Amino acid sequence: MRPRRHSPFPVADDPRHAIPETGPRSHLVAHLRERIRRIEGRTPALAVTPAAPREDDGCSLPPSAPPQPSSSPFAPHDPSGPAWTLGVPVLDRLLGPVGLDTAAVHELKPVHPSCADDRMRASIGSASTADWAAAWGAARTFVLALAARRLAAMERAGAAAGPLLWCQLANVTHDLGGIYAPGLEMFGIAPERLILVEAERAQDALWAIEEALKSRAPALVVGLLEEVDLTPARRLALAAHAHATPCLILTHPATPAMAAAASRWRIAPAASALHPLVAGRSDAARADPYLERLPGPLCLLLTLERLRSRPMAADALEARVAWCDEAFRFRLATPVRDRADGAGEAWSHPA
Repeated sequence: MRPRRHSPFPVADDPRHAIPETGPRSHLVAHLRERIRRIEGRTPALAVTPAAPREDDGCSLPPSAPPQPSSSPFAPHDPSGPAWTLGVPVLDRLLGPVGLDTAAVHELKPVHPSCADDRMRASIGSASTADWAAAWGAARTFVLALAARRLAAMERAGAAAGPLLWCQLANVTHDLGGIYAPGLEMFGIAPERLILVEAERAQDALWAIEEALKSRAPALVVGLLEEVDLTPARRLALAAHAHATPCLILTHPATPAMAAAASRWRIAPAASALHPLVAGRSDAARADPYLERLPGPLCLLLTLERLRSRPMAADALEARVAWCDEAFRFRLATPVRDRADGAGEAWSHPA
């Protein structure tokens, strides 16, 4: 007689996995669902409790297991920490009460006319007015602004804010330059809080970013890469969620979108806003050729392509914002445009 093979599945005579042989079909289905939830170690948010069986149907269901924390790798994080917002009320309301997820990876892509659609190309102009340097510069400005907002939120909440880790490839430094530390003060970031990592290969940069997330030491991890494949993207997302450390990944506009990203932004350079000396003057005074050439606050054209926590918000966020280097926050340069219905009407927003 051949020896009995051990099965990895529960045997039928195990009392913990006994299936009622009699009873209504609905209770049998509910019991099977309960067994599946116990095997997976989770409890759904919208679980339906079956009705109590009648005494004469012979059905005896096991007691329900106590609620278990969700085992999903991308479950929402604890919103008790400081909110990570942009500083524009109308945009922050679209992002939700906690703003950007502080335990996830967010992708940012610059917009260049050669890679933009017709609507975006009409907003940013032709390739002669917005070259690659301007597109990457606008995207890196948005990254630094988000980093400044993150650090400021942690300081206001009294949380211990770690350093800002910035990782990029050597060829990116050669083509676009590095970070000018004294210029970080324009964003309210102390230069001594910056940790620069320069890698020769993309694999080395991904390893450094993942290890930084696992260490939980930085307040924010930033990576500049050409693209991130599916497997490393999921690894970064799992590390960010498990260790509650946010990560911003800036990728090339022509490469595929990064998987497992909590949000995805497209950033394009925009014409600067009016200089404060010009904004408060009359139309006649603005005609002064010297005043009208004064550069105003830096402006960016933001498009939200993906927001995992609120999918509908990604269909309605497209705005031109200006960065205020005194309050370290964005302000709305033009009203938010609703892209969901294609009407292009402006949303009302506070002044």
